[in-house]
Amino acid sequence: MKRVLWLFPFFVFVVFVELRLGGMPNLFSLRRDLLERQASSIETLVLGACDAQSALKPSVWGTEGFTLASSNQTPFISAQLLERWLPKLPNVRTVVFSSTYFMWESRLRNEPEAWRNFYYQRFLGISGDARPFDWMDLNRWSLFFLYWPESRSLIFETKVKQSYGLFDGERLPFVESLPSDGWRGFRAEMPQSTDYSRGDLFVRELSLHIKPENIPRNQAAMERVVRRAGERGIRFVFLKTPLLPRAYEALDSAKVQRERKLVSDFQSNLGVEYFDYSADSRFSEADFLDLGHLNEAGAEKFSAIVAKEVLGSRSP
Repeated sequence: MKRVLWLFPFFVFVVFVELRLGGMPNLFSLRRDLLERQASSIETLVLGACDAQSALKPSVWGTEGFTLASSNQTPFISAQLLERWLPKLPNVRTVVFSSTYFMWESRLRNEPEAWRNFYYQRFLGISGDARPFDWMDLNRWSLFFLYWPESRSLIFETKVKQSYGLFDGERLPFVESLPSDGWRGFRAEMPQSTDYSRGDLFVRELSLHIKPENIPRNQAAMERVVRRAGERGIRFVFLKTPLLPRAYEALDSAKVQRERKLVSDFQSNLGVEYFDYSADSRFSEADFLDLGHLNEAGAEKFSAIVAKEVLGSRSP
């Protein structure tokens, strides 16, 4: 009995810590809350990785749009999000998905940012790309471990530290609020994640963990949700966001061709529309945070183009 009483203060502290951390908003929890509040009004939904997160700003479109795009969001994860949330979004008319060969060849569980699975599970209600023994991982059950090592100082913070949760291993995508479209991009004044003066370094960094054998799994998941969306008459658009020329020229040509064949199959078999802006000459250095991510000014410029050329028309 004395031993149990001795442990009681510890359990009280554990509960305090979890409640304290649970009250801190983050990119995933805020998007979930916004989705639930705006479910009946959303007409256009954006999915994809950080290229889409930075480049597509739905508020520019003049229609009710919302983005769920996030760093390292593979097609497999995008498909899960669509399966989870589409039944709750009765008025969605268009889904925009950013296509890159980096993500078609990726699997989140094998990435350094595999911890994102636990955010998806806890805050957005999907299983993610879980590993067989993830149910034993303390990150799944405890915010203290999920937010480690920052959780040590966060427990007693009076103000949430703003974070983009995208670069340099940041595990805490904390934000106090989001606009109604869920957009969380990059400001021009943000320090760059890496000094990519050469396109080959940029492409090499993004290619460290990709493997062609991951394509069938991503493809099957995306085919499933494209069909499901088609049953509701939802327009499905694949889109490539702009790159600076030295990044575009450094892309692996074999992988580019493989992705083009994959997208072509989606077009011919499932009626997906495709718009490729990766080499668009209308964008300059001033529009980019780095070689492949638009800053906020670039996002507004690109989103206006998408509003006119994609959402306002049909691809040939």
